[in-house]
Amino acid sequence: MALEKLRIKVEEQAPTTKTPEPPIYDIDGSIVTDFNALKAQITGLEEEKKRLETLLKAEGVKTLIYANTVAVGTGDCPFASVKLRDKVGSMAMVTLQNRYGVQSATSVEETFAAINSVRKRSGQKPLSENDFVQMVATISINPQALYDADGKFNEDVYKAIQKALRGASMQLVADGKIPPGTKLYTETQAAVVKDDFHQRRWALGIEVNELLQESIPATIAIKAIVG
Repeated sequence: MALEKLRIKVEEQAPTTKTPEPPIYDIDGSIVTDFNALKAQITGLEEEKKRLETLLKAEGVKTLIYANTVAVGTGDCPFASVKLRDKVGSMAMVTLQNRYGVQSATSVEETFAAINSVRKRSGQKPLSENDFVQMVATISINPQALYDADGKFNEDVYKAIQKALRGASMQLVADGKIPPGTKLYTETQAAVVKDDFHQRRWALGIEVNELLQESIPATIAIKAIVG
């Protein structure tokens, strides 16, 4: 059985009344004190872990960019990971995964403008962002447009949006089913990397790859090497 469509607008939930202060009961032992102390220690350790991870990621990305740009054409590129060893002799492995999220199209365009400025200084030809990334568009429907002034679901509007989203806005205004200026949907544009981006990026040099990692960051993973 198909679910019936909602016939009234969903309003925000009214604020609930204030709950009374919880009562206090005494118990034997010190388990509450022990728990609170341990919780504070864990919180402090988590904060320190995040700080060290941030430093390790920055050092690992810088090292991986260097390792992969100098290894272009040798058959070893790209390295997925590097092992970092400190002065004490401890090691951790930092991995730059071939996983890139969806980025702002505007941000990507600005990054390639900066990249081409760098390339121009060294006498290199400009790059087109379209060779490395591609635009994707998403559309979100405004749910308020599906209801009339009385809060009743407008079936005609719903079916029209299903049939032709872009054409529906102009047609529905012309038919008087929705008032002029009603926005049925919002459209956003974003950028995703092409399949060969991770393989090709290293030939662009260290400075360009640093700019790319800021704007189109690859997923970074860290693993401690123990023993």
